[in-house]
Amino acid sequence: INLNPEFRGKGLSKELLSGCMGSLFSSTTLPKHLIATIRESNLPSIKLFESLNFKPIENIDGVSKYRYQ
Repeated sequence: INLNPEFRGKGLSKELLSGCMGSLFSSTTLPKHLIATIRESNLPSIKLFESLNFKPIENIDGVSKYRYQ
């Protein structure tokens, strides 16, 4: 999720991501897991995804993958 800098830090990314997840998982025909790829230097994104119960599963060359299930 990439926001215009003037809109960052206002909780918009969390609201957007959690809303999309709610819509996605309300369907019974879609997969029930998500993978996020995040640079390990991007602490705001890591905090966002961890706050929504994404768990780290892999880190290669400074890029981490997080899984939600």
